[in-house]
Amino acid sequence: MSTLVIILLLLLVVFLVGYPLFRKVQEETFVAVKPTKATKAADEKAIIMSTLGEIEFDYRMNKLSEEDYQSLKHTYSGAAVALMKAEEEGPLKPKGKVGRVKPKAKDTVIAAKSEIEQEIEADLAALDGAIGSCNRCGAQLKEAKQEYCHSCGERQY
Repeated sequence: MSTLVIILLLLLVVFLVGYPLFRKVQEETFVAVKPTKATKAADEKAIIMSTLGEIEFDYRMNKLSEEDYQSLKHTYSGAAVALMKAEEEGPLKPKGKVGRVKPKAKDTVIAAKSEIEQEIEADLAALDGAIGSCNRCGAQLKEAKQEYCHSCGERQY
């Protein structure tokens, strides 16, 4: 009786181990997911913002010349602004008849765009670092986030 149980267990083990080796492999195991426009835009935005950060880092590490830095920064900043504008304009498109936008809505959209542009400019200025010029005399500050001007003594923050 015990030999019968051992033989049945041995056959079960052989079946469980051998079954995956002899079955047909399904070709469509993985389903390819097509990216949507929203995911493409988000990926592109992330790439551009990452690139801007790398450009800033390379410039601060003296790996880029001033001319190259300004050129690259201008190029990628323009691309970032264009993506952000396109992202903001997307949901504001009319769903019904094309061309029927209320005048008040246009003014709101224009005001929102100008606010967004100001925020973008402020963010880009923050990327440049806080080294700038004095608010009073215009002298070049020597350190990032310098509290007082070394020329006139004016408080900066």
